[in-house]
Amino acid sequence: MNQTSGQVDINAVAQYMQSITGGDAGTWATIIQRESSGNMDANNSTHFGLFQSDTAYIGMTLEQECANAKEKYDSQGFAGAWLNYE
Repeated sequence: MNQTSGQVDINAVAQYMQSITGGDAGTWATIIQRESSGNMDANNSTHFGLFQSDTAYIGMTLEQECANAKEKYDSQGFAGAWLNYE
């Protein structure tokens, strides 16, 4: 969980996200695949990381990215934070 760059195992991260959020692992895997293809370094200049979050930043650990995504999920759900994934 201390990884800060490179590729991740999408299914393993999706399973972890399900365990901390209760959200479906398949949906988490779809989000990660479509947003970053599992590349922690993905960015489009305003959104960063696996989940392409506007509050993520390059250099976050995997644990930090997952916690950041959990906060968004807890406050907005899949559809509010990642449109068209619910």
